[in-house]
Amino acid sequence: MLTKYIDYFKQVKQEVRKVEFPARKEVITTLLIITAVVIFFSVFFLIVDGVVLKLTKMILGIGG
Repeated sequence: MLTKYIDYFKQVKQEVRKVEFPARKEVITTLLIITAVVIFFSVFFLIVDGVVLKLTKMILGIGG
């Protein structure tokens, strides 16, 4: 029973060696792109939310 687990972890170790990890530069570039996209959409939806809120208040006659 124990040998099954040992064999399994040996195979896992072999498979991990085959994995090709991205280069540091690629990771940093991807991180910056994702961060920029998240910031852009955060600001975009903040503006859209404000506009929808003002329109809703205007239509319902609540506040200004």
